[in-house]
Amino acid sequence: MTEQQEIYYKATRANGVSGRDSSFVYHLGLNVHPNPDKKSKATCGEGIHLAKTIIAAKKYVPNWKEIYEAKAGVILGEDDDKIRVTHCFLLRRISPVDITYPKRPSLCDDWVNKHARDITPEMIASQTLEISNNGKRLTLNLGMKKKDRKYLLKGIVV
Repeated sequence: MTEQQEIYYKATRANGVSGRDSSFVYHLGLNVHPNPDKKSKATCGEGIHLAKTIIAAKKYVPNWKEIYEAKAGVILGEDDDKIRVTHCFLLRRISPVDITYPKRPSLCDDWVNKHARDITPEMIASQTLEISNNGKRLTLNLGMKKKDRKYLLKGIVV
């Protein structure tokens, strides 16, 4: 078992209704499974299932309507995608914008999904691209105006 992560994800149908058991409704705060299987170390089985990523949460509840950030209670089982717990704390409902980002598939989707909670908008904005050609060197960044980037690029193209 790996080191426990801080935040997990719980996908539900509308109004917090469980994707597997429509009689179980999740709500913000403490959620306790009525009869978890505490003897088994299996990932699947009786208990509350939390995903390690938003992508995994959507995979396990294909008819999802809401996704929540959660803190895990006692972990009963674990695999690469999810954990099974006796209880959890739902911290907040994630906005639809956060759930669908990035909107277009790209080669870096796996990295973004794995590290989406590690990076801040400020870190993204501070990224630069350095270009050098025939001894000329320039640095581009997101804060530059489009016309300034074009001007710099024209100066370095041979």
